[in-house]
Amino acid sequence: MLTEHVAAVVDQARCTGCGACVQTCPESAITLTNRADGFLYPSVNEEACTACRRCLSVCPAHVVIEGRAPLAVYAAVNRDSDVLLRSSSGGAFTALAEIVLRDGGVVYGCAFDEQLSARHVRVEAMPELDGLRGSKYVQSDTGRTFIEVKADLEAGRRVLYSGCPCQIAGLKAFLKQSRVSRVRLLCVDLVCHGVASREMFQGYLSWLSEKYRGRVIAFEFRDKSRGWGLVGRASFRRGRRAFSRPIHPLSSYYYHHYLRGTDYRESCYQCQHANLTRQGDITLGDFWGVERFHKEIPSERGVSLLLLNSPRALAMEPELDQLLHLTPSSLERAAATNDQLLRPAISDESRAQLLSTFQREGASGIAQQYRRAHRRDIVVGYVKARIPPRIRRTLRRALGRS
Repeated sequence: MLTEHVAAVVDQARCTGCGACVQTCPESAITLTNRADGFLYPSVNEEACTACRRCLSVCPAHVVIEGRAPLAVYAAVNRDSDVLLRSSSGGAFTALAEIVLRDGGVVYGCAFDEQLSARHVRVEAMPELDGLRGSKYVQSDTGRTFIEVKADLEAGRRVLYSGCPCQIAGLKAFLKQSRVSRVRLLCVDLVCHGVASREMFQGYLSWLSEKYRGRVIAFEFRDKSRGWGLVGRASFRRGRRAFSRPIHPLSSYYYHHYLRGTDYRESCYQCQHANLTRQGDITLGDFWGVERFHKEIPSERGVSLLLLNSPRALAMEPELDQLLHLTPSSLERAAATNDQLLRPAISDESRAQLLSTFQREGASGIAQQYRRAHRRDIVVGYVKARIPPRIRRTLRRALGRS
């Protein structure tokens, strides 16, 4: 009986790594540990486990967590140009966080720690939001944040929690089991394409450190200094010298595999949340291709896709309108360039090959394979990442891509 219980908890194909089971276990018998594919999965101490099954009662893979269809769709751009520059897309997350913080609430989101490991953290002031901004194409550890959210709600605080839809589902299941009131909770899910493993990302950072002969001290997956897009930036320290380098998707094996969807967690390919039934009160993403549908919106500096999925979210429209330029849109337009609003990512044999190479040869093995197969792309990406924004815009207009 106990063995069957343990097997159910650690079902790798369905586990999203949300951490709800770890945070609900009364015996602290569950921990998240790395498996062969580099992702964190629950590991159960059978001696401490009493088979109370509380972990299964909060697991989104074992219980149905109902979602909501969007009630309103917007293209959103932050009215503060500084916030817009420091955001991955249109700065909608900052606006939501500001509203909650002004009300004396707290905000939870994903940030990099000193080791550039992605973790969910709790913030109570606007200056602390910087770490929560920006895309992180790697899975975050929720740690004890579900427990902290419960305590904040019990204390009467307003709470915003942002994360992947599976993490929001885990939080909702955790709170449902605890029966705490969720009236003051605002859940924000992301249009998630899938998550890469922390181990894969750390391997990439080590490879970059060797390539540029400097320790990586900061990493931005989306650097706005050259416009809205997918160009990132890595910052290094070599002795007393600090420097940075742009990272173009064509010249980066990590970006290549992430954008192709070949390094995601196994459960991402059967994600039950990759559809228009959303877990959050609000859904955020990039409104890619917005210029096709809303030519009136200046899109050079980024535009957010904003889905309001609950009456609680709709009630925030007046406050949001003060902080964001809101343009009504439609689900058809939103989904046109966001496939994961309709279906999960598709896996193929290249994922198994990638994981096998990583296990045998590490990041350098993957980098060598990519270099052999994409020499031209690497050169093109290197050049594109270094073209000044003004010249790039001129070239785009000349080529009819403006």
